[in-house]
Amino acid sequence: YAEKGMGYQQYIIDQFFNLTRQGLLQSPNADLILWPESAFPDYLDPFAENRKYPRQFRQFIKSIQKPILTGAYSKDAPGMIPRHDYNGIFLFNQNAELIPPVYHKTQLLIFGEYLPLVEQLPILAKWNPGGTGFGRGPGPTVFNFTRQKQNETLTETPTQTENITETIKLGLQICYESLDPLFSTALSKKQAQILVNVTNDSWFGERFEPWQHLYMTLARGLENRLPLIRATNTGITTAILADGTVLEHSPIYQQWAHSFDITYQTDHETTFYTRWANWLWLAVTLFISTCLLLDIIIKKRRH
Repeated sequence: YAEKGMGYQQYIIDQFFNLTRQGLLQSPNADLILWPESAFPDYLDPFAENRKYPRQFRQFIKSIQKPILTGAYSKDAPGMIPRHDYNGIFLFNQNAELIPPVYHKTQLLIFGEYLPLVEQLPILAKWNPGGTGFGRGPGPTVFNFTRQKQNETLTETPTQTENITETIKLGLQICYESLDPLFSTALSKKQAQILVNVTNDSWFGERFEPWQHLYMTLARGLENRLPLIRATNTGITTAILADGTVLEHSPIYQQWAHSFDITYQTDHETTFYTRWANWLWLAVTLFISTCLLLDIIIKKRRH
């Protein structure tokens, strides 16, 4: 808004439309289009489907005939009291139909997305430029994405193909929810087959933070032996496979569209870390305490 004035929403939407078209020229058989956190600068809930920009968005999906998973704003349905805004993720199929549920970010950024004690002291909302802030989501959530694929059948006639569907479970993270290992282990325990992280790091600039956030996010894929796809507004967008292979990554602050071939397990087995991550703090505490105790005992015997 500061740069483009009242036309900022159209400017943002047009950029994502154009980049998506460029990406599909390179990879016309892509199964899913992934946009970053808050990529769509408006509400995408059913109550808003007749607004100008959500209507453009649905028309665009129908024109490319590809499903899109995107970050966008969300809001409680009209009539709900109180009615909260949310930082959300939406999944639309190739016919521009919303696939429920909508994910609402759970771990909110202090002062940026919520104000401490505002529920106990409502007067704080009047002093805060962001008011009461965003509502809080339900916790780790998995989307069921239905992928269309062709299956070759061998018959007496020449090889024929038939369209079949496959459901892939996508474990969702918005921004720094990826920094909490237990958030991702919960997604793995819900049988997520691919982790998806959408991020907006634009306010941190170009120095160390985008790289720091990137590698802390990729660690979640390693811990749970799951592939992870990461889409960001200004960088760094990339993907990591379950075996730890980091694929090509985007530059920072440059327009970029890319396709990734992601392999995943249809029957994902939870790792040792996934099963025991909740107790690692206790194991580390016991180990350190034991080392300190042994050090004291050894020093006393030497004395």
